[in-house]
Amino acid sequence: MDKKILIYIGIFIGALTFIYGCRDKEPYIYKLDRLTDSGVNPSDSKPYIKEIYIIANPPKNEGELVDLINNFSDSIMKSDLLSGAYISHKLTFYKETNELNYSFREKNPNKSGYFDKVDISGYYRLKLYQKSWSISEKIVGYSSSYLDGIVGKSEHFKFDADELVLTDKHNN
Repeated sequence: MDKKILIYIGIFIGALTFIYGCRDKEPYIYKLDRLTDSGVNPSDSKPYIKEIYIIANPPKNEGELVDLINNFSDSIMKSDLLSGAYISHKLTFYKETNELNYSFREKNPNKSGYFDKVDISGYYRLKLYQKSWSISEKIVGYSSSYLDGIVGKSEHFKFDADELVLTDKHNN
């Protein structure tokens, strides 16, 4: 009798573990700090920032994913506006995998094998979205999709800085 109880308890714990593991996890966006690039653009003397973001557990619905990325990038754009600096900013979003994750480091191509992916460009198939903007008197920018259903779709935007800071009506 005791053996049957232990078996049932084991099956119950296994079922709970399986159900918990199959739940949809919340999406999480994090920056690969090691790949952030910043400086001054020599053509217009405007500071620029290029950042790489990884999305863990991205929504399966492309509309929800685009909304997640736009809300995230809009918060960064608002921060840029509030800083008062004229700046160019580029965000590139990738899907998290076992290879491309928080601990990702680019490799030395001279010490890597012929088929090794040595830098972020080798993960182009995992690129989800890119959004860029430039802030001066107006905000001008674009977004480009790399999602399966809307590959190559680009949208350009231009609006007054006050429009983004004072309202949340900005949708791309």
